[in-house]
Amino acid sequence: MVRCKNRHLYWGVLAVNLVILLRNIQRQNPQIENHHESEFEKNKSQPLATIPELDSIQPLVTSQAPMRPYINLVSPLIKADHHAVYNDVMEKRRRHWGGPPPPPRNLTVDYTLNCAEMISGNETELKRSETYYQSLPKKMRPDSDYLGVHQHCNEFLTSNGYFTKPVTLEEKQFPLAFGILMYKEVAQTEFLLRTIYRPQNIYCIHIDTDSNLEVKQAMKSIAKCFPNVFIASKLEEIIYGGFARLQADINCMADLLQTQTQWKYYMNLASQTLPLKTNLEIVKILKIYNGANDIEGHTRHDFQTWRFNHSWRVVSKNKGGDPSYERGDIKPPPPHNLTLVTGSAYGVFSRGFVEFINRDKIAYDLLEWSRDTYSPDEHYWATLHHLYSNPHLDTPGGYKGVPDDKLWLAVYAIWNADWNKDEVCHGMFTRQICIFGVGDLVMLMKNPALFANKFYLDFQYHTAECLFEHLHNRTLHQTAFDTRFYENLPFIIKK
Repeated sequence: MVRCKNRHLYWGVLAVNLVILLRNIQRQNPQIENHHESEFEKNKSQPLATIPELDSIQPLVTSQAPMRPYINLVSPLIKADHHAVYNDVMEKRRRHWGGPPPPPRNLTVDYTLNCAEMISGNETELKRSETYYQSLPKKMRPDSDYLGVHQHCNEFLTSNGYFTKPVTLEEKQFPLAFGILMYKEVAQTEFLLRTIYRPQNIYCIHIDTDSNLEVKQAMKSIAKCFPNVFIASKLEEIIYGGFARLQADINCMADLLQTQTQWKYYMNLASQTLPLKTNLEIVKILKIYNGANDIEGHTRHDFQTWRFNHSWRVVSKNKGGDPSYERGDIKPPPPHNLTLVTGSAYGVFSRGFVEFINRDKIAYDLLEWSRDTYSPDEHYWATLHHLYSNPHLDTPGGYKGVPDDKLWLAVYAIWNADWNKDEVCHGMFTRQICIFGVGDLVMLMKNPALFANKFYLDFQYHTAECLFEHLHNRTLHQTAFDTRFYENLPFIIKK
C-alpha cells in the first residue's frame, strides 16, 4: 500500500515538473505559443485601405510589449472597484463561438444589476442603478489599450464576442455595408463594431484627419484583425456643419463599391450609435424594403433656408464645440432645376442609390453646388431621394410620396426642441440631443427604428451594456420577429 502511494506521488511530482518545464520553454520561445491559428485568422486578408501616413511611423507599442488585458465583452469600460462576473459565458464562447450553441444559453453582461428587469421597466432595479452609478462610476477605456490588438487577434475576437461565422443562411445571402464616422474614443467605436459585426458584411471606418495619432493607430490595429473591416482610403477633417461630413460618407461609399462583397444596403453611423435590432432582424426589414431607401425629408423648411441661400466659410474650427462660420454671397439656385428637400445626415441607402450617387451627373453637380452651403449632408440625400419634389429624377429606391408624411426609421434620436416636447429623455441632453439612459431602455426596445443615437459608454453604462446583452441573446435564440409593421410601410417597393 505504501509503495502504491509513493508511486502516485512520484508520477504526480513528475507531471508538475513537466508542466513547469513546458511553460519555461514557451516563455523562451513565444513564437510557438500560437502556431495553431483559427480558420478565421488563416483566411483574413489585409484591410482594403489603410492610412498612408501611418505606414512609415514607428508603432507606439512593439511586439515585445506585454499585451494589455481586455475586459470580456464590455472591455470599452473600466469599473472603479470591480469587473463584471461572466461565469461560464466565456468558456461557452471559447468552445463553440460562431453560432447559436445548442442549446442557447443567455449572456449576462453584469450580475450586479439585472438587464432583463431594467428592460422590462422594473422600477426597483432602475432606482437601484442610480445608486450603483454614483458608487461605481466608469471611465472610458484609453485608446492606448487597443494599440497592440492586431498582434493578438484571436484573443481580441474571442474575448469581445465577435461573431466569426454567419449566424443564419438568410444573413449570409444578404450582406450589408456600414460606414462608421469617428473622431475620438476608440472604445466607443469598437463597442459599436462588435455589436453590428458579422463576417459576411463589410465595414468602412472613416477617421477624422484631426484625430490624434494614437486613435489612428489603434483603429488601424483593430481593422487588421478583420478581412472585412477597413479604413477609408481618403480621410477628411470633419467640422460640424461643414462639407467634409458629407464627403466622408461618399468616400466610404466609393470604397465599398470597389470591394468584392455584393452588399445590398449601406448604412452610415456615428460612433455613438447602437442598433435596436439584431443583424437578422435588420436583414428581414431590408428585404421587405426591396430596394427602397429610407431617407428623411422635409419640404417645410423656411427656417433653414439660411443654410443654402448664401455661401458659408469656416472662420474658427473649435472642434470641441460649435465652429464659427462667415456668411458670404447669395448663391445661385441649385443645378438642374432641383428643389431642395432637407432631412437627416443618416439613412438607409440601397446599393442602387449608392451607385447612382457615384455615377450620375445631376448627383455630382448638386454635390459641387453644396460645397459652400451649411450642413449639406442634411439636404443632399433628401433632395435626390424625394421624387415628389423632384419628379424629373430617376433615383433608384426614391420615394414619390409627400416627404413630410413619410415615416423615417433609420436612426432614432430625441431632440431638445420646441417641436419635440412629447418625447422624454431619461438620460441627459448634450448639444440638444438626448444621451440615452437606463430609463429609456423600455421605450427603445419597442421602437421600430433600426438604430438609435446617442449612447455614451461612460454615462449610465448599463444602457449600452443591456442593449448589447438583449441583442446578443435574441441572436442566440433567433427570437421570432414580427415584420407586419414594416410590410405596411408606404415607402417600400412592393414585390
